[in-house]
Amino acid sequence: MIKAIGYAAQEATAPPKPLEFDRNEHGAHEVQIDSLYCGASDPRLMWTDPMSIATDGYLYITANQLHRQAKYQQGKDLRQKPYMLFRVRLDAQPVLLR
Repeated sequence: MIKAIGYAAQEATAPPKPLEFDRNEHGAHEVQIDSLYCGASDPRLMWTDPMSIATDGYLYITANQLHRQAKYQQGKDLRQKPYMLFRVRLDAQPVLLR
């Protein structure tokens, strides 16, 4: 088992709190990624949606505010506009699957 740390609500009306849990070992077609450094840091990147490297050499990241919905915040909607899309220049190109 692999130790992991995340956030989870223990009850439907409870806010997410830090949670340590065990993950299964990686399968034959899975990889484990270790973060060596942070390439993008911003306080608005609290909960990111999938990221994508585009053919222009930029990493695009959407900042999700799912965890700020009233459902997870004792009935208070904490989402703030504008909703953000971040673009970070990388020294990489995407892998094009054909």
